[in-house]
Amino acid sequence: MHQLLIRYFLLLLVLLPCLPTPLLAQAPTPGAAETAREARLEDTRQQLQELQQSLSTNRARMELLRQELQQAAAADDDEQRELIEAQLEQLDAQRRSLRATFENIALGGVDLGIFSDLPDQEDFNWQDELLSIMRPLFSEMRQLTERPRAIERLRRDRALLTQQINVVNVALNNLEAIPTADLDETALNRLRDLEHQWRERQTDLMRQQGIIQLQLDNLLERDETVYDQANRAVREFFVGRGLTLLLAVAALGLTVLILHGGLNALLRYRERKSIPRRGFKTRVLLLTYRLFATLLAILVFMMVLYAAGDLVLFALALVVLIALLLSFRTYLPRYMAEAKLFLNAGQVREQERLIYNGVPWQVSTIGLYTRLVNPELDNGVLRLPMSEVAGLISRPVPNDEPWFPCRPDEYVLLSDETFGLVERQTPELVQLKVKGNSVFYPTAEFLAAKPRNLSRNSFLVIVTFGIDYQHQRIALDEVPDIFNQAVRQALAASPAAEELEDVLVEFSEAADSSLDYLIIATLNGAAAQYYFKLGRIVRAACVAVCNEHDWVIPFNQLTVHHENGFDALTRDPTADVAN
Repeated sequence: MHQLLIRYFLLLLVLLPCLPTPLLAQAPTPGAAETAREARLEDTRQQLQELQQSLSTNRARMELLRQELQQAAAADDDEQRELIEAQLEQLDAQRRSLRATFENIALGGVDLGIFSDLPDQEDFNWQDELLSIMRPLFSEMRQLTERPRAIERLRRDRALLTQQINVVNVALNNLEAIPTADLDETALNRLRDLEHQWRERQTDLMRQQGIIQLQLDNLLERDETVYDQANRAVREFFVGRGLTLLLAVAALGLTVLILHGGLNALLRYRERKSIPRRGFKTRVLLLTYRLFATLLAILVFMMVLYAAGDLVLFALALVVLIALLLSFRTYLPRYMAEAKLFLNAGQVREQERLIYNGVPWQVSTIGLYTRLVNPELDNGVLRLPMSEVAGLISRPVPNDEPWFPCRPDEYVLLSDETFGLVERQTPELVQLKVKGNSVFYPTAEFLAAKPRNLSRNSFLVIVTFGIDYQHQRIALDEVPDIFNQAVRQALAASPAAEELEDVLVEFSEAADSSLDYLIIATLNGAAAQYYFKLGRIVRAACVAVCNEHDWVIPFNQLTVHHENGFDALTRDPTADVAN
């Protein structure tokens, strides 16, 4: 773990100098640092000298303007005096700015705002602060759309100028149409002045239209094809901002890989070594560690963007982060429930039993992904996310509770009398061999069919057989023993002879047309493959006994009475009236 951390930080130190910014340049040597300091001091001296010359020029200009102001005041020239006073105000503001700049450069650019008189409590507007952070992003978006917006603005101005020129032309035509023969000199001069004004307006509008058309032509001449624009955008992205984003994502991925990957490796090691499951304190520590690792990964990503000086990407990442925080507020109840699950304090807990998709599972481990295990299924392992497990409920399970009703190579009998051999069972499907063919059941549907496992322990073959009422005298004492002995002999001669455990024959009931006997043969599960064959053997043995002792086997009788049946329907309804 420590070696991985050391390698990660060494790799990060190697990648940081690759950022496209002078802020991450390699540290200079002591000799280079001294040379750079001397060059910086020399540059500072030159700047101070230039500022002092500007101050001297400003002072001389102000003295000259003061003299001109006195002359204007003496001549009572108010217009000239106001103009000179405005120039003096501008020069005075320039002088104060030059002095502040001189002082700031001389002091090495230290922040002097700490000495200013500030109010005891400063008003804080988070919207203004957020807008100031987002301003680079908005500026970048505005710059990306500057050219099409400029083209649209020029076209709109050109259309407006065209309308104005049309109105001017109509006005001039109206002026030219006025008869001037009978006008006096004053009215004629006024019309000429009016026409001259509108001519000048026409000339000015046409000049503006020509300038706008020239600007529009220049923008349209630089129009690039879509391929050229895409090629240039991709090239600029991967050379500048794309490289920064790639390094930031790489730093984020490495941080997650080292911190979360190292922890997962440790947990897998504990699982392989069969170390006892984690307690509550350990889970709290793990949850805290994962939160810290996530925050550190985000911080590393933001630091790389900040160090690269790319405020646009930094602002965009901040917007995404704020959106995630807002969504976290919406999903906070779900996250709290998942945190309880992670701490093994929720409705699903480790080593307990739950039902998922109709199949029982044992909760092996709870983490970012919950591991469910069913030891009776092939590949019976599922990994579920926290969100999927949050809606489930588990319960403690005793050690002898079965996880599945059957195993491969066992015979089952479903509720619809389907009999088959289990060939394979997975979390999705159960494969049965029924009459030589493979039949597939979804695992949940297979369990819903209530399978009876005939291969485990013992199973019963139950047959009901009846004889005629004429043998009523011997029905309770002789017949059961004779049937019992015959069935035992028949099963002893069958392929399941060694698996026979017991045979029971009892009088069942006096049915409508027969005296029925209940024959129950108990066999070991190893004979499950002969389940239906054994039933046929028992029935055949009973028939053989009846043939041997001349016992009559009755059959169901159906008596149909016609007196009010078809005769009544076909009889003439007028006959009774006639009689």
